Amino acid sequence: MMPLPPHNLLAAAVQAGLIALAGAPLPRAFGIWSPRARLLYWRALMMACVLVPLLAPRVYVPAAVSPMPVTAPAEMVSIDAAAVTTGSPADPVARRTSWLPAVSLTQLLVAGVALRGAWLLLGLVTLSRLRRSARRLWPRPAAVDEAVAVTGADAEFLVCERALRPMTFGVLRPVILVPADFPEFTPLQQKAIACHELLHVRRLDWVRTAADEVVRTLAWFHPAAWWLTGQVHLSREQLVDEEVVRHMGSRRPYLDALLHLASSERRGALLPASLFLGRAHLPQRVALLVKEVRMSRPRLALSFVAIAALLALCGQAAVAAFPLTVPAEVGAGVAGQQAARPGISLASSERLNFRWENAAVKDVLNFIGKLAGVTVLYDPSVGNPAPVTMNLEGVTVQAALNAVMQASGLAYQVQDPKTIVVFHGLSPTPGQAKPSPSAPMTAATVALRKTRDVRPAFPPGAPSEPLVLEAALDLTGHVTEVTTITGSSELGAIAAAAVEQWQLLPSPKAPYKTLVGFNPAAGGSDPSGQPPVLVGRNVKAPVKVKDVKPVYPKEAQDARVQGVVILEVRIDADGQVSEARILRSIPMLDRAALEAVLQWKYDPQGFPLQMTVTCNFTLSGEPSSAVAGGVAGGVGGGVGGGVGGG
Repeated sequence: MMPLPPHNLLAAAVQAGLIALAGAPLPRAFGIWSPRARLLYWRALMMACVLVPLLAPRVYVPAAVSPMPVTAPAEMVSIDAAAVTTGSPADPVARRTSWLPAVSLTQLLVAGVALRGAWLLLGLVTLSRLRRSARRLWPRPAAVDEAVAVTGADAEFLVCERALRPMTFGVLRPVILVPADFPEFTPLQQKAIACHELLHVRRLDWVRTAADEVVRTLAWFHPAAWWLTGQVHLSREQLVDEEVVRHMGSRRPYLDALLHLASSERRGALLPASLFLGRAHLPQRVALLVKEVRMSRPRLALSFVAIAALLALCGQAAVAAFPLTVPAEVGAGVAGQQAARPGISLASSERLNFRWENAAVKDVLNFIGKLAGVTVLYDPSVGNPAPVTMNLEGVTVQAALNAVMQASGLAYQVQDPKTIVVFHGLSPTPGQAKPSPSAPMTAATVALRKTRDVRPAFPPGAPSEPLVLEAALDLTGHVTEVTTITGSSELGAIAAAAVEQWQLLPSPKAPYKTLVGFNPAAGGSDPSGQPPVLVGRNVKAPVKVKDVKPVYPKEAQDARVQGVVILEVRIDADGQVSEARILRSIPMLDRAALEAVLQWKYDPQGFPLQMTVTCNFTLSGEPSSAVAGGVAGGVGGGVGGGVGGG
């Protein structure tokens, strides 16, 4: 259980309000009219409104911090902490608003509690004065003695000139104040009223009422607290009404007593300790008294089970819609410390909620690093990316890290189990929402993130045949050699000249070789000159209008090699796949996947797209029989390292 800081109070209040709002009509909907059952229900609902915000999982949000300047001679700089900034008197905004009263939310809430507490204290003082000014009811009517004998409880009966309705208060020495005209009531009315107040004494309802008033005082600002305590008071009075009728043996005398008190012109001071309700609840009490209330125990139990299930769903929805947040100093430790949570790492499968609003990228990455217990190193090319605003629910730490990387145009590689290195990657398209990948960005994926791209300028009328090249990369991400694997040697030379000018991110697996492919018939750069738009959450994948199945290589079938090859493709404005690169490699299947994907065609969108596709190679048949191969292609929504398709 975690305390509620002031910044979470609004979300907690909304959660409690939604639960109370959902639970309000359920007793009537399920036909629960028993006062005892309703009293139990309203108590449980009030407890749920308190416990759900306290026990709900928190969303980790880094605190508002300013990036530390990178001042180190080394090529890689480690950012371990960030200094918290506060407003200074020189701030022009602070100067313009300095005339406003400096009242925080906490101070406002404390002031409300203090005022409400003062009101309760005033009520207690008023009751004490009424008790001192009252006179003893003597001689005590025989009807009162009968009520004492029936209920098994006794109290001091006092006649108060200022009391317009009966009131009961006190624990050790309980007192019942009755109005001055009480001796004029009929004996049956006197017995009914005395039974009602004595039952409150026997049940110690004064203590329960005091507890309810404490709840109202602490939650004075929330309408649900007032309404729920009102329902508890009503159900308590209805329960006592039911017991009074049972002791009286008839409803008529008790109804006459209620109507006699309500019909008189009784206007008095508001006394918060009064247990005998006024006109506000009289219709509900009378209505319940005049009708029979019957409900079997099995039906009541089933109703409560159904209500509990509905409230659980409502509570879950309220927590998801209005989550409570934990600042970075709570969720990730204090500045300068590696405060990893036990059991959390980049490889952890635990799913968490993250929310950032206009947060500095380095602060977010440092927060994730501290949460996972890893050190984040930054290449000087990273600079200061634009702040990010993201809301990720139910994702792993790895997925959150990938989402921030893609939203900021960054990439990373794992230097060792406790260190990651962040590089500048492809710049994101302005205003383009990025997906939240769930698969790790592997070393091979990071290596294929281009920081410099050159498109081959194929001549008009070039044949529509796949052109596959093998590119060798060194430790710095430069292309050192390009070899044509399939296709025309002349067109291969044109493509090789472009690929040799690419600059890719370094990879710990370098030097290594990878395959890239082109469709010469798609031409060179798009006439619009637009960069490709990344297919993701807000940009739907285009419809494939021409599909070519990959050819399962016989040597791969003989070796029983199968799996999914993931590629990143560029689709030009006319719908043709002009370029494809391997993101996840299966060496014996890469070439077949490239040759098939480069022949696909999509519904033209009028602008270039970039997205992830898959080619799935599966084997069928028993191991001892002849091997048959099956292949399929799919489209995913991830980009630049996201794993998609199906």
